[in-house]
Amino acid sequence: ADDCGDLPGLGCPVTDLTPIFQQAYDQGARVHNNSWNDNENAAIQNAYTDASQDVDEFIWNNRDFLIVFGAGNQGYPAGNYGKIGSPGTAKNGMSVGATYYGEYAENLADISSWGPTDDGRIKPDVVFPAASIVSARNDGDVTSNNCETGGSTGTSMAAPGAAGMSLLVRDYFSQGFYPSGAANPADSFEPGSALVKAVL
Repeated sequence: ADDCGDLPGLGCPVTDLTPIFQQAYDQGARVHNNSWNDNENAAIQNAYTDASQDVDEFIWNNRDFLIVFGAGNQGYPAGNYGKIGSPGTAKNGMSVGATYYGEYAENLADISSWGPTDDGRIKPDVVFPAASIVSARNDGDVTSNNCETGGSTGTSMAAPGAAGMSLLVRDYFSQGFYPSGAANPADSFEPGSALVKAVL
């Protein structure tokens, strides 16, 4: 129940996300994944916050930069709508919900937060498999050089998958595969984040 604990590595409270995004942008990143929310313990989960505004403003000023957030894990019990976590409530960013995997991937996972936002917008923007996902895991000891894996479920697993798909969409356009379906340098261009989001 520690609100600051919802923001590991970012500090409490976060007052300006711009430097975090700017550093990544300056180093050449064009898709930025964030598997966190800043108000998980708040009574209202679907609000447009200062952090949401930071996301929208940064993308408005850097239209080739897509910022991805997990939608949050407040979907259970069924019908628990209007729980999208900020800054996944941003208008220009991409909020990612969770589905089951395999043959059940067409179904929203029970834990996945869903909208609408407090101003009536539909969220999440996309969904991605995120139930029992195996990924890298560390033991908290920087001297052990461990290479373990662990399973987890949640939109923190969905967001990086959708961010990876965003990079493939960017590559499709930047390699000139559109409109012919074959790489043609004459057709290549750097897509804006709105186009990448729309294609997904």
